[in-house]
Amino acid sequence: MQRERIAGVVIAIGVNDTQRARQPAARHEVWRKDYRTLLTLVREKFGSNIVLCTIFPVEPGKPLGDNYFDPAAIAEFNKDIRKFARDEKVGIADVEREFRSRQVPAGGYTTDGVHLTPAGYELWSKAIADAAAASRGSRSLL
Repeated sequence: MQRERIAGVVIAIGVNDTQRARQPAARHEVWRKDYRTLLTLVREKFGSNIVLCTIFPVEPGKPLGDNYFDPAAIAEFNKDIRKFARDEKVGIADVEREFRSRQVPAGGYTTDGVHLTPAGYELWSKAIADAAAASRGSRSLL
């Protein structure tokens, strides 16, 4: 029996390390090291068919929005993700830019500032699928 091979990997993480209650400098250094380690392990196992996904922006004014998570920390983490993608020559799904470039629908893209609604998931998954397809030519990772 022939085993199917994984065509590629998408690394998409959430916002937990951007909570305002955490120490910004310390959390960022640990996060950066852990992300680099994750990327190295994934590359060793699956090669260069990788797409990194930026963290989407939290919605302001909602319970888990900008009062709970730090948009500046999210922006810094996203700078690192973009840099890792460039340095490692892997695909990038810049969902932060995708979300910011759209007019927010009535009710928003999240239920509480961070957890996506169906409309939010649609935009998020399309951005990832498009990036995967672009990084592999016409053959999508998904």
